Amino acid sequence: MGIISAYNPTTSCRLFPDVVYAHIDSNIKDHFTAIFLPWHRWYLHTFHEALKKQCGYKGVLPYWNWSLDVANMTAAPVFDSDPEVGLGTFGTPITDGAFKDSHREYPTPHVINRTYTPYPFRTDAFPFNFTQRELAAPDVLTPGKIEAIVNGSPGNFTNFAYELDGVRAQGPHNAAHLMLPGDVSNPFWSPNDPLFFLHHANLDCIWAKWQNTNAKNKRAFGGGLTQDLVNFDTYPVGAPPAAKSSTKVPTVGLTRTVEVSEVFETKNDYLCYVCEEYS
Repeated sequence: MGIISAYNPTTSCRLFPDVVYAHIDSNIKDHFTAIFLPWHRWYLHTFHEALKKQCGYKGVLPYWNWSLDVANMTAAPVFDSDPEVGLGTFGTPITDGAFKDSHREYPTPHVINRTYTPYPFRTDAFPFNFTQRELAAPDVLTPGKIEAIVNGSPGNFTNFAYELDGVRAQGPHNAAHLMLPGDVSNPFWSPNDPLFFLHHANLDCIWAKWQNTNAKNKRAFGGGLTQDLVNFDTYPVGAPPAAKSSTKVPTVGLTRTVEVSEVFETKNDYLCYVCEEYS
């Protein structure tokens, strides 16, 4: 992650509460369902556009390639204590970085909390049990593991989405969330921590990379619209009814109605961005 210069909002910007609430309100529709990746692509775009229009932000939306930091996760540049551009280190609440005095409204008013554990699967986070309790989060996030996901599942979106979440949800998506107990590990109000957006921007780039790896992947889509955690092993990407490219993502009043097909590509009439590689 490169340094993004600090900025001063042009007005009193109260964007975060609405954005976090949208994630809470639509959670059951866009997690462990077919629209998980499309919804979060829309969500990232919506957040970035709002930052520019409502808060005067002029930068890009960065992403955190955690694969580069697996050897020493807590030393990752993203955990910078710089008071102007850093996201902060660890604490309950965090006491350094640009967000040390940044209050969040959900679920109750508080300052961002963030700690670290390399073994997040020792504690169950969902209605089903994790099967590999001693699996270390960094071992899930290695370049080799991500490359295998990107190069696998040709034309099979549901299997690709399943691989991102992993067997019993022990894949890259949840590993990066759950290894950071605090706001970002909560399934509902994780966007309280700006690190959420860097994590999901990376997941979005992994999806984009998979889409561009094989022509069969470009507009591949599938899965169900109903979250069913009780029967997760049967419906890891959603239970019926089946999702379609014309399925509408839950925009929670933040934008106009958006169909899944509109976010299949990152460069079209609705979206316009690319994921730049860095090392």
